[in-house]
Amino acid sequence: MYRPFRFGLVIANAPSPTAFTALARRAEELGYATLLMPDRTNTGLAPLIALAIAAEVTTSLRVGSYMFCNDYRHPALLSKEVATLDFLSGGRFELGLGAGVGPLELAQLSYVLTIVDNLVDRNFEGEGPPIALFVMSASQAVEHLLEQRERYGFSYIPVYGGVQMEKFAPVVAQLASK
Repeated sequence: MYRPFRFGLVIANAPSPTAFTALARRAEELGYATLLMPDRTNTGLAPLIALAIAAEVTTSLRVGSYMFCNDYRHPALLSKEVATLDFLSGGRFELGLGAGVGPLELAQLSYVLTIVDNLVDRNFEGEGPPIALFVMSASQAVEHLLEQRERYGFSYIPVYGGVQMEKFAPVVAQLASK
């Protein structure tokens, strides 16, 4: 038995506050489960504040981090912030934690990377199969995702950016209850 499909929209920027809130509302209308924001030094919006706004202007859309970088914030302070956001959003917050994207962003925050006793390098990229790019119709995408869920068992799909949100909406609508 597989979990039903859920789709998350990953967004880092918006041209205006109105555009950001409209995007959050539109994602909810289209059936996306979650609005996710990356924790990067080179994006325009701070994720916690933006996610709080998105939660405020929607009713069922979950909000979450597309990975908070472990080294950017003290864990006690981050846990308080995300617990507050989860409470004020009515339990709609999803937490993602990660190691960050590399030494450049850490250097911008005055972090110095030192590898001691063979600890994992922040630039490590795991071995794995190449990811193929497929161009397909919405119905082909639905069949492909169903096959991939059968094979690998996943059921959560991130979609990147507002333009892709609209293009992928027919797939979200077809798989929302499957």
